[in-house]
Amino acid sequence: MKNVTCLVALLGAAAGATLPAAAALQNEISLDFAVRAEAEPTLDGRLDDAAWTKAVVHDRFYDYYKANPKLSANRSELRLLYTDSALWIGLTHYDSHMEGLKVLATARDSVGWHEDSDEVYVDPFGDAIGYTKLLVNAAGVIGDMRRIDGSVSLGEWSGLAWRAKTSVSGDRWEVEIRLPYSDLQKPPVPGGALWRLCVTRFSWTT
Repeated sequence: MKNVTCLVALLGAAAGATLPAAAALQNEISLDFAVRAEAEPTLDGRLDDAAWTKAVVHDRFYDYYKANPKLSANRSELRLLYTDSALWIGLTHYDSHMEGLKVLATARDSVGWHEDSDEVYVDPFGDAIGYTKLLVNAAGVIGDMRRIDGSVSLGEWSGLAWRAKTSVSGDRWEVEIRLPYSDLQKPPVPGGALWRLCVTRFSWTT
């Protein structure tokens, strides 16, 4: 089963900020806010640091690749934080069949859709032309690539600084990603930056 959420995220803006007209027309996506963290969380795959408790919880994930998608039965939550140097992405995936968690990849850039994993597309320009794609499976193995535009994709591209950790416990598995702006084509700007993100969860337990 594949679940997906697509959203625009505002970094460095107050919750009352005005949504640009171009983004407001995109009624199939959601607007969510990344919260500034005064202190960075500990990168350990657990979203239990004080900073994460202040993050907005985005939980509108839909069944993927369906004509009339509905909210997924496999509940997931997305949280976003940012600091002066990095975007933090936190994902919580609930599952009532954790014993069936499927993990295959053991080496970087071998993560795929055929295991319990996430694909995170980050577009700091907000123009839906290019993106940086991050992949993480439930065991914390990572992969990445970059698309410049419709004709140029860099499958061999690897970020030098981003990291991810995961944890598995009880009825959930969690993903914690630290994505330094140095691994992106554009950092946030003072006063608010509109980014696009798309997160896909691949679930194989049922």
